[in-house]
Amino acid sequence: MHIDAAFVFEHHAQALPEAIASLAEGQAWTDAWRVCAKHNRLDLLQATVIPTLVATAQRENEAIKALLAKAQQLTGRLAVVRREKEERNRLRCKQANTNK
Repeated sequence: MHIDAAFVFEHHAQALPEAIASLAEGQAWTDAWRVCAKHNRLDLLQATVIPTLVATAQRENEAIKALLAKAQQLTGRLAVVRREKEERNRLRCKQANTNK
């Protein structure tokens, strides 16, 4: 959708800043860079593409940190459950051996 809008902005409306903004919003970083380079508009790359790329990278980094924290929490809980299960199994074995 963003790529199509950027194409219309670039080729039909001759609205290059809007085309670059659309590509950046759609996270089409390579296409945004290509259009900036094609029209020799590195100012748009610095003003539009790089800030949205950095913001997206920061959001993704935070999401990864949150997922990692959740995975560590679940891994810790799994270790506790496994220890408890192993202990229950040991107790059952002891009880079975003493009842014989």
